[in-house]
Amino acid sequence: MDKFEDVVLVNPGGSPFGPTDQIENMLGQERTTLLANRSDIISSVYQQHSNKERTYYGPHTYNYSHAHDDEQFNSSPPEWTETAKMNVGLD
Repeated sequence: MDKFEDVVLVNPGGSPFGPTDQIENMLGQERTTLLANRSDIISSVYQQHSNKERTYYGPHTYNYSHAHDDEQFNSSPPEWTETAKMNVGLD
């Protein structure tokens, strides 16, 4: 992961019953942005450890495929780098 300047996670899934050290480490890095959907309980472990300044929430949805798609984030925050926007297809 060291070769990437920006890491954008789109509703990643994780088990709340396993260790969270790697999740906390990744989300603790300034280069990591989390795009999440509050209705997705599989992603809740990431949301619990996310940095509020680098976390963006899409609209509530029960549609599983839409909750894991970058299209639910229909605009890119202005402070994102060009690399981050290209990585999630928001350019």
